[in-house]
Amino acid sequence: MLEEFSCHLAAGGPGHLHESIEIFYILSGEFDHVVNGRSHVLTPGMVGIVRPGDRVLHRVLSNQPVRAILVWSPGGEAGRIARFFRQHPVEH
Repeated sequence: MLEEFSCHLAAGGPGHLHESIEIFYILSGEFDHVVNGRSHVLTPGMVGIVRPGDRVLHRVLSNQPVRAILVWSPGGEAGRIARFFRQHPVEH
């Protein structure tokens, strides 16, 4: 199943815990993908991976929005994350 999900990412914070595998493919922008405290700067054409149990913080480093393709396995992670952002809105 394909799901479309959009959110604004905070510039900092404690990050979030993952319950599924997440794969990012960056289409545009510059993305700081911090996994378990280790920063990985991703640019177009690069891939980032998160495993269940990893603590993750995402930060947009570019002046433009980051566009990425995300794959979650098993599916349903978008719904869980969307609920989190509805309960903890990010200020714009």
